[in-house]
Amino acid sequence: MDSTSATGSLHVTPQEVLAFAEATGDRSPLHLDAEYARRTPFGQPVAHGLLCLLKVLTCGRVPQGRTLAALRSRFAAPVLPGQDYRCTARETVSDDGDVRVDFQVLDGDRTVIEGEATFTGGEVRLPGGAPPAPEPRPGPLWPL
Repeated sequence: MDSTSATGSLHVTPQEVLAFAEATGDRSPLHLDAEYARRTPFGQPVAHGLLCLLKVLTCGRVPQGRTLAALRSRFAAPVLPGQDYRCTARETVSDDGDVRVDFQVLDGDRTVIEGEATFTGGEVRLPGGAPPAPEPRPGPLWPL
């Protein structure tokens, strides 16, 4: 098994949170209403977990000729819009060619998000068919 490690950053803007809320219909006041969020344990609006996870996945590269086959994540703490976080990733290629990316988003030494994505060389079939896949981006897991 081959493995590669890399680091990068995650930053979510308030504008991205608003755009994500509009696109998904998730207009929870926890994400959009500063006065409401101030009364929560977080004290301020937090970014949508899925928005953060998608940004983490797009920071990396899609392994050439591979399709996302599995995704697991754990959200240990909120991501606050406007704050910078550090990301780490380790890409491992198995003997059968599957690529596993283990990732972590950190606030200092504290884990905020962690998970793994598995990419397979086989085709993943969705009910009703799937839209064409975008061209994979060459390059390292994270911009260095």
